[in-house]
Amino acid sequence: MVSPSVLSNHTDIPVTSTTTFVTAPNGPANFLVAAHKDDVANYARSGNDLVVEFKDGHALRLQGFFANGTDFHNLVFQQEDGRMLAVFDGALTAEGDGIVDSAVTLEAITESSSTATLLGILGAVGLGAGVAAAGGGGGGGSTAAVGAGTGSGSLSPPASVSVDSVDGRTAGSGVVTTNASPAVTGSGAVPNAQVTVSVDGQSAGTVTADANGNWSYALTSLSDGSHQVTAIQTDSSGTSSAPTAVAFTVDTVAPASPVVASVTDDVDPVTGAIVSGSSTNDATPTLAGTAEAGSTITVYDNGTAIGTTTADASGNWTFTPATALADGSHSITVTATDAAGNVSTATSAITLTVDTAAPTAPTLNPSDGTTLSGTAEAGSTVSLDLNGDGTPDATVTADGSGNWTYTPTTPLTNGTVVSATATDPAGNVSPAATVTVAATSTTPAAPVISTVTDDVAPVTGDITAGGSTNDATPTLTGTADPNSTISIFDGTTLLGTTTADASGNWTFAPTTALTDGGHSLTATATDAAGNVSAASSAFTLTVDTATPATPVISTVTDNVAPVTGDITAGGSTNDAMPVLTGTAEANSTITVSYTHLTLPTKA
Repeated sequence: MVSPSVLSNHTDIPVTSTTTFVTAPNGPANFLVAAHKDDVANYARSGNDLVVEFKDGHALRLQGFFANGTDFHNLVFQQEDGRMLAVFDGALTAEGDGIVDSAVTLEAITESSSTATLLGILGAVGLGAGVAAAGGGGGGGSTAAVGAGTGSGSLSPPASVSVDSVDGRTAGSGVVTTNASPAVTGSGAVPNAQVTVSVDGQSAGTVTADANGNWSYALTSLSDGSHQVTAIQTDSSGTSSAPTAVAFTVDTVAPASPVVASVTDDVDPVTGAIVSGSSTNDATPTLAGTAEAGSTITVYDNGTAIGTTTADASGNWTFTPATALADGSHSITVTATDAAGNVSTATSAITLTVDTAAPTAPTLNPSDGTTLSGTAEAGSTVSLDLNGDGTPDATVTADGSGNWTYTPTTPLTNGTVVSATATDPAGNVSPAATVTVAATSTTPAAPVISTVTDDVAPVTGDITAGGSTNDATPTLTGTADPNSTISIFDGTTLLGTTTADASGNWTFAPTTALTDGGHSLTATATDAAGNVSAASSAFTLTVDTATPATPVISTVTDNVAPVTGDITAGGSTNDAMPVLTGTAEANSTITVSYTHLTLPTKA
């Protein structure tokens, strides 16, 4: 504890809970603060000034407190449980904010019985004025009243200075900068006054205002995040103004590269998503994507900015060019710029070709109705209207040389008008072109059945017309008009079809076996237009797959004298070539075989 005598011969200056600055008089003073010592968050020194920062966020600046050393003036906390003297001996330093808080000691002041009674009666808010009214707080000195925002004695504080800009941006709420060492500028100071600049309650330095009262101070190495800069001017008499505070934010981190989620074609006939590398007839396609919320989206075409938009609170954005893109190739990229001005890397390029010019009408070659062909823009889709109802009935794609062809399922009839349009990859549609089908009425020549071949043993090879065969699926070959369809008939029954090759040759084997008996085979030829020839000459044959009955040997006759005539079965003969007669299936071939026996001789 310390004796109240330390307060003697000092002017008592009451300081209320709302006071923000007080200028120390030339003589020693007791600054009687109506607050508890535990309300203090930090002590700082700015030049010769003592700055007391409270936990509620406000700060008290005692101008010139240290001008005559650490023990010239007294800082006294007026608490309900007594007064505490702050002692700064050994607490001042050239580092940090100028004061080592842990080195500040707080000593209780022993009170007289009258003062102790008074302190118990008065509330903390009125302590300063109450103690002063009680006779200088026991110090025996004079008393000077101080209110919030006023100086002491007869000196009036100068006006507060203005903080005009931070890093060249007009000061005020919402200022964001990418510069971690921004310059703070201001005006309104007394010419040549000292302007003390603090950041986040810590003294940053002092600068001298020019003859016009303007001043500038460069802050250094601020961290990313929110900051508050405070400026106080001190005139030549040592009187300081009330502080001026401005908040700002440092942001040196660039936003992430935005995402282009879609590019959309809104122009008929082909609408929807545009795939990178494709074509579109929409010269103002709509881009949509995501980015940092609130960032400014800049869209570039071949490296040139074509407009901006803003990502909403959820990070979504859309953009449609205000000026139509020219026909030709385009490379679209996007960047995001945050509120501080940091610019992201660009997105990967989306390439597209704008094509708003319709292709020329396709050409159609003369057609007999079996095949349609012509030319169109390479890669375009050719739409064919085959019945005149205005609706495409078929589509084909023109190849790299522009050629196209289409074969109807059923040949078109004579006089049919075919209409064709070409649609390019961008969706532009050409004018229509037409052709009238001129179907041929020439009947193809009757085909020729050249051979009918038996492939079943024992007798194989060509079958003679009118002959017989044991092959129920004989092979027919012949000639006809090239590429015509060959129909094979057995009488009036269609057995099947085959196709003549480019040289007119054809071959056919029934898939179903012919029945035993007589057959009359004919062939007709049908061309691509559907014209059917006359029938070929008939090729007749008999299919016989049944085994004949066993033949009968009726007689065996000996024609060598002296004994001639029929030989009895089991008998002997001197005729080495006896004559056999018998019966069998008419016209069948009789094969005679024998086994030579060597009979035993009798001795």
